[in-house]
Amino acid sequence: MSAAWRWGAIAGLGLLGAAVMTPRTSAAFHSDSQFVEDAAEGGADGIFYTGSPRSRGYDCSACHLDAPVEARLVLATDPGELLSALEYVPGEIYEFTVKLEGETRGMGSATNFNTFALELLDAADEPVGGFFGFDGESLRTQDDGGVLFAQGRDDATSWTFLWQAPEAGTGYLDAYIAVVDGDGAGEVEGQGATDPFNDDVLASVFRIAEQGTPAPELSLEEPEEDRDVTACRVGRRGSSSALLIVLLMLAWRVRGRARLGRGF
Repeated sequence: MSAAWRWGAIAGLGLLGAAVMTPRTSAAFHSDSQFVEDAAEGGADGIFYTGSPRSRGYDCSACHLDAPVEARLVLATDPGELLSALEYVPGEIYEFTVKLEGETRGMGSATNFNTFALELLDAADEPVGGFFGFDGESLRTQDDGGVLFAQGRDDATSWTFLWQAPEAGTGYLDAYIAVVDGDGAGEVEGQGATDPFNDDVLASVFRIAEQGTPAPELSLEEPEEDRDVTACRVGRRGSSSALLIVLLMLAWRVRGRARLGRGF
């Protein structure tokens, strides 16, 4: 039987934005390609917002502000020991299921894009293992397969894929996951706009030991206050005239990491 983990989400970051822009609707990312686009084009420039060190500690709450934290994230694996024991067997293939439960956003909107991003990193913060066995219309990888993204399809709340654990001797892994329950800019009718406002955000990290090798306790670090977030864009979905918003890190809210709980 698959084991499931349920948790709440971290609080939204307090950010102040500064930009020169026309009065258009701010558009949230719903396609994985936008995370690798150059920042000058309104992309994330290789920052994936999972909360990992590779994302400079930022998760989706860096742009999706004031999340109400009402939805729940359910993560299950088969074999279930990956989560029930928090350890992996080298070379083992695991089936993952990610579910967004208790969705409250976007159900009455013209578009209801929900999405997630997932990384599994070794002690050197390098991607390990491999994602495969998924529907390419719903899930895609970026960064040479190091990050798995949900494609932001209408009304999607469940995703399934396979992941093969790395070879023996890799050591412990840290799994970083961030999920957005989008509200489609709150438009009941329209051209399918998206924005980073009034969405719900869930994010968490947990450590997985290599079987037979104890892992050190997970220690989390806050992002540095002088780093800039340069990856929120303005414009309609697919707009080539999107303008870059530069969010200056002028204020922080206290961030609370999610508490992990078990469910079966």
